Amino acid sequence: MSDKKQRREKPSDDGGGPSAPFWMVTYSDMVTLLLTFFVMLLAMANFEEPGRVEAVFESIRLALGVDGLDEQVLGVDPVDPQHEEDIQVENKLQPIMSVVSEALSKHLSDDMVVLTKTPTEIRVLLDDRVLFRPGSAELHPSTYLLLADVGEALAQQPVEVKVEGHTDETGNARGNWELSADRAVSVVYAMQERGGMNGAHLEARGMGQFRPSNVTKGQNNWDRRVELVIRSDSSLAFDALYEVERITNGGRDGG
Repeated sequence: MSDKKQRREKPSDDGGGPSAPFWMVTYSDMVTLLLTFFVMLLAMANFEEPGRVEAVFESIRLALGVDGLDEQVLGVDPVDPQHEEDIQVENKLQPIMSVVSEALSKHLSDDMVVLTKTPTEIRVLLDDRVLFRPGSAELHPSTYLLLADVGEALAQQPVEVKVEGHTDETGNARGNWELSADRAVSVVYAMQERGGMNGAHLEARGMGQFRPSNVTKGQNNWDRRVELVIRSDSSLAFDALYEVERITNGGRDGG
């Protein structure tokens, strides 16, 4: 009896402590195999299609019972929602820019107009000599046909147009405010009356001498200009959503 007791109390020769339970070893092997499988799926995934990558992440979450698995842990940059929205807006602006460019090319040489596009808006810069007599807000007779064509092109598009009048620093500030505002109103009125645009989609703004241009195209003084700022309904809707989010976050940009 004492020999049996001594045999039971004899320490094992492997020198280790208590071994892991059998179920833990099995579970560890299963998790390792699952991770290997999902790594293979990630290697085969097309990372230019975020939907498929997200499906792989969701499969991992469900299989491993992990809540809130971070894509960056797996080496994948999360998709920026704002970037996707900017791309959507920019895609909608491209056909609008095409029709505006076509309307302008019928009447103006390249050195009299500057056309630019950002992800959220199109800007058309018109040399003031194209539109007005010096120091006047009265349009040249030939300008009406130009603004009619631009207005007709934009009237068919889901856009809002802000017309900004600008002057240089010559003259007095009060006179420049008045001249820039009157010129913007003249352009807005022509686009509405001759081009058929809805007045609710037009806005006139006098900027005076306080927004000098950084355009250096040709020999023109681009401080004296009229700008058409064209924004699609999509970009306006996103602006409204961002403003609501900013207000709900207590007025803090970016949360």
